[in-house]
Amino acid sequence: MAQTIDYDKIKEASAKYPKLKEINYTYGTAGAEYLESVIFRVGILGGLRSKKLNSKVIGIMITASHNPEADNGVKLVDPSGEMLEQQWEGYATQLANAQSDDDLIAVIKSIVSENGIDESKEASIVYARDTRYGPKLVAALEEGIKAINVVGGNLGIKTTPQLHYFTYYLNYCEKPAEGSYEELADKLYYEKFAEAFHKAVGDNPCLSPIYIDAANGVGAPKLKELAEWINKINNNVLKVIIINDDINSQGKLNFQCGADYVKTGQKPPYGLVLDTKQRAASLDGDADHRTFRLLDGDKIAALAAGFIIELVKTSGLDINVGVVQTAYANGSSHAYLEKELAIKKLQALTELINQTVGDALSDLLFVEAILINRQWTFNQWNSAYTDLPNRLVKVVVENRQIFETTNAERTLVEPKGLQEKIDKLVAQYKDGRSFVRPSGTEDVVRVYAEASTQKDCDELAFKVAGLVYDEAGGTGGRPSEFL
Repeated sequence: MAQTIDYDKIKEASAKYPKLKEINYTYGTAGAEYLESVIFRVGILGGLRSKKLNSKVIGIMITASHNPEADNGVKLVDPSGEMLEQQWEGYATQLANAQSDDDLIAVIKSIVSENGIDESKEASIVYARDTRYGPKLVAALEEGIKAINVVGGNLGIKTTPQLHYFTYYLNYCEKPAEGSYEELADKLYYEKFAEAFHKAVGDNPCLSPIYIDAANGVGAPKLKELAEWINKINNNVLKVIIINDDINSQGKLNFQCGADYVKTGQKPPYGLVLDTKQRAASLDGDADHRTFRLLDGDKIAALAAGFIIELVKTSGLDINVGVVQTAYANGSSHAYLEKELAIKKLQALTELINQTVGDALSDLLFVEAILINRQWTFNQWNSAYTDLPNRLVKVVVENRQIFETTNAERTLVEPKGLQEKIDKLVAQYKDGRSFVRPSGTEDVVRVYAEASTQKDCDELAFKVAGLVYDEAGGTGGRPSEFL
């Protein structure tokens, strides 16, 4: 039986990582220079969560996702690979803001009491980091893990989705008998998605190479390794050319590149010059978001839904396929052998999706498998339907916490009165639509707008952005584009 929580040991370790008194930490606070105390306490929170869930493994990822290099952060992962339960985000905030070591102990005891945690339960954590500012933060995390007597497994440098998948694997699949977790996390991830890609593609010939903007982040080396694994099985069926792959130089991460840059600016990343026949995709710094030039998540949903419906019909399965967005279906029954192939491809597609979290690398393989099966170019994919012109704009604000949304984050309820003013602007434009929502990791809000023409869309986006800046605490100098 494990030892009960040694509060004196925690207090002694905590003294090495005092909370900065001038900062009130909130969900989304980022910045490597003042997160050591937070990440130390996250190690303790992970141990408490594991004990609460009968010794299930909890994942912890040190990453700032699509943010600039200095804006590091940390994510906790529950046993099934999903994000931390929302109630426990509140506990994380309480721990992060405990002003003294004594206050920290009081918060820990409160969490134990409120959740009926058996202190004697074993607890396990696996943790990883991306390519930025890692060692000092990992050291702080390890101190927190040791302080609460938790077994910790270091996965080394990984993408965020790899950490999510391996956390799920350790909890619900047969645990590996031997080998370091760092190596196993790569092997199991690559093996799973390479095999699924092989089954989904079949004997179809490969398409033209894909240029991958890796945002100078961890996705660069991991995609290279995944592609090598796939091509050992499938004989060069996936041809990728990775650009923006400098993970060693400071300041390059997500700078003028990556999914967020491409989507917001609606322009190619730095270093990518394409002709009309070439294909490209952008990842973000930790490879858990993706955009395919202007073929974004909506286009992916339509592509996937159409292909899945086609396979279901071909297989003769008596099931319904539900889709959230517009789908395109065709296909009919064929001979028995063709039906069996369709069922196998359907099974492979389910394996090709990382079920635990959004995953740029598995999404890339998923899309490529469908395009290879259909032998489609990007133009053929894009012609399935025409997007309304759209624009995404960031507004830097003093306090993003004042923004509260409802209706799937499409309607503002706070600041009061702002949504009504946005609605009046939207009504002036044909096919107009706009919503505002706070970023989860930066002190910005994001303004999204659509309209029937690009001119109207841009005008609407900048009017709404200007409205937000003027009436809801914009800072840093008013951009000249804001109307």
